Amino acid sequence: MKKSLLTALFLLANLLSAFGQEIERNKKSDYPFVKPELILDGRLTLISNEGARLGGFRVGVEMNRVNRFGIGFYSFSNGVRTESLNEISPSIISANLELNYTSLYYERVWLFTKKYECSSALHLGVGTVSGSYEYANGTIGNYNEPVQLTEVSATLYRHLNYFMSLGGGIGYRQTRNAPNELMHIYNSPVVIIKLRIQPIKALRGIWNKDIRKRY
Repeated sequence: MKKSLLTALFLLANLLSAFGQEIERNKKSDYPFVKPELILDGRLTLISNEGARLGGFRVGVEMNRVNRFGIGFYSFSNGVRTESLNEISPSIISANLELNYTSLYYERVWLFTKKYECSSALHLGVGTVSGSYEYANGTIGNYNEPVQLTEVSATLYRHLNYFMSLGGGIGYRQTRNAPNELMHIYNSPVVIIKLRIQPIKALRGIWNKDIRKRY
């Protein structure tokens, strides 16, 4: 009896798995295997007790509907003012720093429906922290240090129409090979806002109404 029940459960699990895979294949059947993407990508992070805004964009390709990869370009839209450069000199009273970096990214879509999409992403980046700092006697110094960073995040997208989606999520940025004075400044959780645009799909959807039904 137990053996028959286990066999039945095993067959049911395989049937459900096959059914789920077939649904996913049908969802992706209308999609081209490779298509370009453009994403406006912003971050809001808490750095040195100040909210720092990071703006950028990424360009890449989407393969088989669920795999996305490419290059991202990011720059802080407002400098980070801090008083935490004691590792350089205890007489530094303030500093204004900016982070600019380029990253390779990979994003995996885990769930997609007509209205929503959930994904996670990994960024591996290299960049520079630059700016100036002021000593107690009024002297100004220049700061320029290369950094490497890793960022992981999860995002939930809401499809606004057939070619544009708005996303929000959370993540964490970890700097690597950075000077000690930068570690506690740029190792930080981030709040993510994204606007995903598919320009080619938008143009093709003007004369091909079927493209508007793809998701």
